Amino acid sequence: MASQADFARAQRIVHSNPAEVIRKAQNPNDIVHLKTIINNVQAVPALQTPAVFKILLDNLSTRLVPDSDKPAAPRSPETNNAERAMLSLMAIGNFDRFLQTGPGKPYLDLAKAAWPGMWLWLQWFKLINARPGMQEHYGIERAKFQNQIMSFALYALTHDDDLQTNITDTPGVVEFLAENWREEDYPETGKALVPIPVASAALHHVLFLADDAMLDRVVNSTFPGSPERVADLCIQRIRQAAKKPAASLSVQIIQSYIDITVSFCRCPKHPLRMALLQKGIIGWATKALVAISKRSLRDPDVLSAVIACFGCIANLIECTDGIPWVRQTVREGFLTGFINIMPEFHLLDREAQQFTISLIENVLPRYLVYRSVIQTVTAAMAELDSADVRAKVAKSPVKSSWYNVQRLAESRSATKEWIDENKGQMTYCDYCGKQGTKADFKRCAGCKCTLYCSKECQVSGWKKQHKNECALKDQERVSFQSNALVKQDREFLHALTINQARMMLSRLKQLARDRYPDTPLDLIGIRIDYTCVPPVPSVFKLVGHDMTDRDELSESELARLTPEEREAHENSILSLKAGTGMERSYGLLNRAIESDGKMTLVESLVSQGVAPTMVVTLTARRLWDDPEVPSDQVGRRVDWEDTMAILSQMISTAQLDASASENL
Repeated sequence: MASQADFARAQRIVHSNPAEVIRKAQNPNDIVHLKTIINNVQAVPALQTPAVFKILLDNLSTRLVPDSDKPAAPRSPETNNAERAMLSLMAIGNFDRFLQTGPGKPYLDLAKAAWPGMWLWLQWFKLINARPGMQEHYGIERAKFQNQIMSFALYALTHDDDLQTNITDTPGVVEFLAENWREEDYPETGKALVPIPVASAALHHVLFLADDAMLDRVVNSTFPGSPERVADLCIQRIRQAAKKPAASLSVQIIQSYIDITVSFCRCPKHPLRMALLQKGIIGWATKALVAISKRSLRDPDVLSAVIACFGCIANLIECTDGIPWVRQTVREGFLTGFINIMPEFHLLDREAQQFTISLIENVLPRYLVYRSVIQTVTAAMAELDSADVRAKVAKSPVKSSWYNVQRLAESRSATKEWIDENKGQMTYCDYCGKQGTKADFKRCAGCKCTLYCSKECQVSGWKKQHKNECALKDQERVSFQSNALVKQDREFLHALTINQARMMLSRLKQLARDRYPDTPLDLIGIRIDYTCVPPVPSVFKLVGHDMTDRDELSESELARLTPEEREAHENSILSLKAGTGMERSYGLLNRAIESDGKMTLVESLVSQGVAPTMVVTLTARRLWDDPEVPSDQVGRRVDWEDTMAILSQMISTAQLDASASENL
């Protein structure tokens, strides 16, 4: 058995005569010089060679793997081979930076050839450590440490895309790393081999192109049949890492946990993604962002972790209908995190700059059509109104992006406040259009939505159109009662759209003259596309209008979409054609045509996740005659009540969430 003096002597020699250490390490019975190489490979350039790497791989040869069914004596060749194999796996982890694509080709070629033997050894160690009595005999920490070594080796080997693909395609690797990930308790207990949770990092590499089947394998090898428990463990680790005091907060650990979470969310329809969303992953990623963004991005580890957090948010924020996730990230400090990195925004790489600034310039503005989002954003911005924040913004290369979204939020907030103050003061008879207060009107006993000024109007209205609409309106009312918050969003959307149309009235009239010069404005409808920033207005002829018609994307535009975005685009078109609210919407279209210009039909296209949603509004009176609203007077005109009053009857002909009864 080697003594401390032997190790001390080898440590001295490795600096003065590394070739001697390399030569002796090749002896199958030598442990001292092999350990010396492992401990010094990152510090002694003479050890950083393919020849040394091959010595390590030779210790992981297929022919040296012991028979797992035969016990081995403490000093037997089999035991010696196992010790050298484990040491060599540790050394492979220390060769991490030499296993990168490009400069690492000589090492990668050797690793590819040796992979079958390495995989046999990894399975052998896993099997031996799992045997009854092993942990009791050697201690649980030994097994944990060996799991770290094996995960570290796999992490190092999977930097290169080709080798990673080869390893990932090996049956059992996903399960092997998933089990290691489940058992990983870094850094709370156990001996830390490296400053990151390597099982998480290695599994992230292996799942880089994960499909549903691979994620099923992760779930089945960790918590069979329970993606919720996988999600719980993910979030628990992020929470524990992000809540540490500033002095002990590790940005590398946080990034590793965020990265593996992103891998678990790669498949849009997999239950693991939905479980993570429902358990608040966007909020926890945001909290992690806030914690680490307090540090300077000039630290490469901080920069990398910040990019990971923004990437996680950007990848998930428009899942399902998008609205709750936008609120969640803003509520948990997204704007604070963005403010923190604004002065050093130029340090982000180009791709990171694009998806990060898109959250501010594109995503957030598109969702500022929802009352609940406006409330959340304006409250968050109010907390950021300080001299320190203004100074950070002023010296940022992306300050204009912040100012733009800030102005938009303030404008939409002013609109919301005015609507809240004036909502319900006036209304209209659904049949004759008479104006008055709600107290002076009779409500339909069926749908409990439509209002009439007299019994005569109620009878006439029933005969003319309400008989066909009543049941549909009742469905809307029940839907509203089940989700009051969504109802408020819908109500606000109708009011906002009317005001937006009035702001754009001159442009809309010009569009009507240019496109349909022979069609009177009474037979022209309005469309406002809020999925664009800024919103884009257009017009259409009411007669013959296809309410399922969507502007088709060109081939070049389709080519730029991700598979998920392309699927969402196709689904949104199918949704428009098959929506249960189609009958109701065409009823409004016919009412607009038959009103002889007394009412105006306005369609709004709004973001609701990746796929947009259509909302149809029928105004109580002719919109084309209104004076244009100056942008600095949004929501301040007294005669708003004339266009807003019908909202109590015409709310949400197109539903805005999957749980509602109609979805255009």
